[in-house]
Amino acid sequence: MQSRNNLATTYLLSGDLNHGLPMLETVHAQYERILGDTHPLTINARHNLASGYQAAGQSHRAVSLLEATLAQAEDVLGSDHPDTMATRYSLAYARRQRDVELRKRPSST
Repeated sequence: MQSRNNLATTYLLSGDLNHGLPMLETVHAQYERILGDTHPLTINARHNLASGYQAAGQSHRAVSLLEATLAQAEDVLGSDHPDTMATRYSLAYARRQRDVELRKRPSST
């Protein structure tokens, strides 16, 4: 699973969302099913999936997933763990991107 997670992330980083995002969704589901929702590798896979959503312009989905990921990372890994801090940073960036996207939308009034 870790190799598929790495491959999916590589697709994502190279801009190939058509391969990367579905693979990240599959890998995340496998981690949850096999290792459980709070295993550190599942938390990492969830963070990667959120990054995929953000790269695909789905910042609202990224924010929602990163909020859940951060809460679990703080509980499981601790608030000062490097992965928790990376998730906190990613959440702040995703919220900023979401807010920019919301401001660009035309108002309905």
